[in-house]
Amino acid sequence: MSNARKIVIMADAAISDSPIDSQTLGPVRFRRGDDLLVEATFLQNGIVADMSAAQSAVLEILDVGSMNAPDPRTVALLMRKEVVEFSNPICDSSGKLDLEADGQVPHAVFKFSNIETQIASGERWLCLRVEFSDGSKLSFASGWIFVEENFLSDPELLPIENPQYIKRDEAGLLFLNKSANLSDLESKDMARSNLDIYSKLETKSLISESLEFLPAYKEELESIKGDVESAKNIAISTVDDAEQAVSEITLLTSDLEKLKEDVQIAKQAAEAAAQEAQAISDPDGLLQKHTAELAALQTGKANTGEHLFNVGRLRASNPVTALPVSLCAIVECGDWSGLKINAGGATTGGISFYNSFGITNWTSPYVYKGIRFGLTKYAENDYRLFASIGYNDSTPNGTWINVYAQVPLTAINGRHSYVFVLKSNLIGKSSFDASDFYFAIDGTEYSANASRYSALATNDTGSKDDFFRINTEYNYT
Repeated sequence: MSNARKIVIMADAAISDSPIDSQTLGPVRFRRGDDLLVEATFLQNGIVADMSAAQSAVLEILDVGSMNAPDPRTVALLMRKEVVEFSNPICDSSGKLDLEADGQVPHAVFKFSNIETQIASGERWLCLRVEFSDGSKLSFASGWIFVEENFLSDPELLPIENPQYIKRDEAGLLFLNKSANLSDLESKDMARSNLDIYSKLETKSLISESLEFLPAYKEELESIKGDVESAKNIAISTVDDAEQAVSEITLLTSDLEKLKEDVQIAKQAAEAAAQEAQAISDPDGLLQKHTAELAALQTGKANTGEHLFNVGRLRASNPVTALPVSLCAIVECGDWSGLKINAGGATTGGISFYNSFGITNWTSPYVYKGIRFGLTKYAENDYRLFASIGYNDSTPNGTWINVYAQVPLTAINGRHSYVFVLKSNLIGKSSFDASDFYFAIDGTEYSANASRYSALATNDTGSKDDFFRINTEYNYT
């Protein structure tokens, strides 16, 4: 039987509560001034921890103030013990500690002498941690314990024989005495050398040497002052020259501006003469107009799938019948504000730039086919680029997709390029995705919305009658 106070701790890293003495099932307690033996078994969630890679275990008792002391706290180390030897506790088949096994042992044992435990009584903090060979550290137990008073000595004094502390007379041999004011230094010369400072004698010698060179320094200073004065005069002269140059440049700049004005007047006169000559040779500007129209027609002829029209309601064959699709129309209108409002499917209130959309079967089930792209006035100050896409199937009562983008009146008045792009075939997409559609005016994109949407069963849109129309009203019959 050991002549020491024994405490048994089951230190489980998964439990953050203060440690418990497994013998008393209460808080850890010991009397100051007693020999102390702490047995620790390390657990992880109730399973005995593997200590094969453990290098050391440390138990520390700290003074961090009372339990209800406010933060921030001051931490002082009172007791510390480190062990490097570990035993292997006996486990059952589940890996838990076999409490009934004969010869059961803890992982580590920490021994403190009665001198080491002579610390002040009260609430203290215990920390029990293990360091492993890979450098990692893990705290298995930490929390409040109680050191009980034993009235063996003044509780405010540290242990007089504790190897962690030194006595006053020992300290006097190791450290300088404040009252000696550095007179107890072994070598003042060596101390000055280490601090890189001079003695009185060395300082006086340096001052004397400096005084010897003072006349030479004064002579050199006078020479420097002369050089500075000369440089000053040169600088003044340079400034005068610079001011003269600036004045001349100002005059040249004035002449240059006058010359530029003369050139501009001549240029305007030449342009006026050219316009007058053009008016004489082509008074109606027809030559230039027809040249541009011819170039547009040639471009349209050279690009398969692009149809260009200038005026009028026109009809043409070979409409677009498959997805994905991209449509572009160049349209000029001085003011769209006079459009009627399209309400309830009326045939007015908008214009179709491209239209092969319609009902091919006017008895139920209706069949919607084709593609329509144009501009409509949905309400006052509500203008929309729109597109309708037919299904080319026989779904009862007809199904189709309607998408649109709201645009401001200022963006559509005048001559503009209008673009609609359907980026994918939409087959199997059950919900509207704005990223599948693209509306733009002169390259500026406007966000797409849907007023009607269902999943497509085919990318074949067909057309109402194998034709498409240009410049028709919102609908056509």
